[in-house]
Amino acid sequence: MKSEMKMSLVLLAAVAFLLAPTVAPATPLGFYNITANDPGDAAIGEAQLWVDVTEPGGGQVAFTFNNDGPDPCSIAGVFFDDGTLLGVASIIESDGVSFSLGSSPPNLPGWDLLDPNFEATADFSADSDPPVQPNGVNPGEYLILVFDLQSGSTFSDVVDDLSSGALRIGIHVQGYASAGSESFVNNPPDCPDGDEDGYGDPASMWCDFPEWDCEDTNPNVNPAAEEVCNGIDDNCDGIIDDVDADLDGYIAEECGGEDCDDGNPDINPGVVEGCCDVPSCFDKIDNNCDGLMDQEQETCREWCGGGGWMLPMEASTVGTSAGSGSKHLNYLAALLLPLAAILLCKGKRRRR
Repeated sequence: MKSEMKMSLVLLAAVAFLLAPTVAPATPLGFYNITANDPGDAAIGEAQLWVDVTEPGGGQVAFTFNNDGPDPCSIAGVFFDDGTLLGVASIIESDGVSFSLGSSPPNLPGWDLLDPNFEATADFSADSDPPVQPNGVNPGEYLILVFDLQSGSTFSDVVDDLSSGALRIGIHVQGYASAGSESFVNNPPDCPDGDEDGYGDPASMWCDFPEWDCEDTNPNVNPAAEEVCNGIDDNCDGIIDDVDADLDGYIAEECGGEDCDDGNPDINPGVVEGCCDVPSCFDKIDNNCDGLMDQEQETCREWCGGGGWMLPMEASTVGTSAGSGSKHLNYLAALLLPLAAILLCKGKRRRR
């Protein structure tokens, strides 16, 4: 009856845990050997044993102990040293695994080999039930311990404690082919910066990088990089080739945008080129990036010239034909043409 009751509680806890939404992604932590009883056994444990740390929500944190195999070994005891944990809320086991709270001995074997010593917090340990090795976490199996957090503590506090070493996780492993046993403690969370540009891999939730690096194999790609037209999201803003060097709100033409001069904020498709901005009819510039310049613009002809051409200064032929008079008249005409265009435009607006 007692074993059936335990099985029912385990199944209920497992269903509740699996159905609960995971707030933070699982991040695996490996283990390093501390006892070195057998180099081969130590290597097996370091290669195939690991723990996932996740946030199931509700002020809790879950530790999932895994054994990837293939070599025979069994996690027979788990221990926690301090941190922001309050107490074990539930134990969830895969088929073939059976654990109970409280370990014997109460501390991790080899605890005094560490500096500082590993001191398992009271009631923060669990052992596999007899027979110990078969009921431990063998290859292909898992064990989940769900902890409540102390009042006011968050999952981020657990992450910080694991990173600083304020919280350590120990495991005792038996069932090796050598018939020996080994103890392990979790590795500190990795902070990968593969390209060494000061920005970290977004797969890591543990690290205090300024921002995550969207491409951690290329030092020229990170949140501080300048975006250039190369088919790559250089600055990790989620948009490829969004180059707007003059900050006028239009993407450079060479990057597939509409800005024909990305070095001048006064030149873009939103600029009015015509009578309302008469200098734009005489500056030899395609101000609005439509492919037309000065007198080619319909607005420069219709609004400013009444259907006639408004000629730029260099193109004016006033006073240059034979016997037409001084070239000073040419300069005067070139100065008066824009003024006449302005007056004509204003006159048309008043008539409207």
